[in-house]
Amino acid sequence: MRAFVAAAVLISIILPAQAQEQLPLTSRPEQRVRGINRSIQQEERLRRIEQQNRFEQNQIQQRLDRQQTFSNPSSPRFRNCPAGSIC
Repeated sequence: MRAFVAAAVLISIILPAQAQEQLPLTSRPEQRVRGINRSIQQEERLRRIEQQNRFEQNQIQQRLDRQQTFSNPSSPRFRNCPAGSIC
């Protein structure tokens, strides 16, 4: 009898504790809203990544343009001219 009472007390303690650990089920509309919010967040992340990529590509293009603008292009007719001579 004591074992039965002890088991009943244990069960009455364990079962509510397990029930509290389980998350409540969400309704379909709430699931839809969460899904939409996740989609919006993912789109925002992708937009930020694309924007960062465009910024970096523009930076690289500007560097290349500056290098081409300020470099000393050698004329094809002077390439075979030895250094220090006038061709």
